[in-house]
Amino acid sequence: MRKVLLIDTPGIGLRLSGERVSFLKGGRVEEMPLRELEEVRISRGVSLTSDILLSLANYGILVTFVDERGYPRGILIVPTSGGTVKTRREQIRSYDDGRSVTLAKSFIKSATLFRSWLLKRLARHRPDVSETMKETANLIEDIYTKIEKLSGDKIDDLRQKLLNLEGRASSMYFSALSNVIPSELFSGTRTRRPPRDPFNAAISYANSMVYSETLKCIIFSGLDPFAGFLHVDRPGRFSIALDLAEEFIIYASHRTVINLFSRHSLSPEHFCGSSEQGIYLNYEGKRKVSKAITSALLKAVPYENKTWRVRDLILLRTRKMVSFIRGESETYPTLVPWE
Repeated sequence: MRKVLLIDTPGIGLRLSGERVSFLKGGRVEEMPLRELEEVRISRGVSLTSDILLSLANYGILVTFVDERGYPRGILIVPTSGGTVKTRREQIRSYDDGRSVTLAKSFIKSATLFRSWLLKRLARHRPDVSETMKETANLIEDIYTKIEKLSGDKIDDLRQKLLNLEGRASSMYFSALSNVIPSELFSGTRTRRPPRDPFNAAISYANSMVYSETLKCIIFSGLDPFAGFLHVDRPGRFSIALDLAEEFIIYASHRTVINLFSRHSLSPEHFCGSSEQGIYLNYEGKRKVSKAITSALLKAVPYENKTWRVRDLILLRTRKMVSFIRGESETYPTLVPWE
């Protein structure tokens, strides 16, 4: 399995040394063979030349440009990461028929089930709030049942109903998390653009890493990254990558960040900014979250009587989506919690 290289420190310059890319890290020069790289993620303030970009392209390495929150803002797509024209044609066609509804419902159902799963998991270790957490988890499962019962032929007719139900589940979920995350770290509600507290800041950064992983799999599988089903089209937004990320964010991102706070691996010293202007991870905070999310994506989980690393499962789910869109399989099964 080839590696992902994240360069997010302003002032760092990437250079070529033969068939290796080199950069300064911690006061010393580090090198990595190009043949070992799958993707390079670059943030603001990093310098590189067209020669480096051409070399990365020649090796089939995806280059993703991310903002300070870690969210992808641009991609250098290499010719080898295409797929077939039929896949994209069917992807566009499927928006106007029942396939779009099947996919959108599946994404939302997975997110809902994983929210309930995580709350019940947390309840095992917090007897003081166990009943409250379980009660909320059960209410979220009731919402799952309502999502399951929704029917229609086109996603445009159902999207708002799906999002309303998802919004209710999300609100209950984050409110319940305030029972396990101290109030000085978390306000009890989800805040974005900007995040208003350390927990939201860490969640946003961790989500972006999962989002980047789903985006990479979408591109490698030949899908159009902009043409989603649940998330509406918007300039600059890779909607279908956001769709697929719904299946994995709770497990790979939220669970990991909660563990970091619970073990005091993340603390106020790893953040900067203010609640008015926005709170963000500093360099050390990003390093800790990046390392933890990378480990979470490499964790082995059971699926269909086999064991998969989470990042491999993301690719497998992408290929299942492609098979469904192309009419090669009859359904796209909902991803359910495995523990």
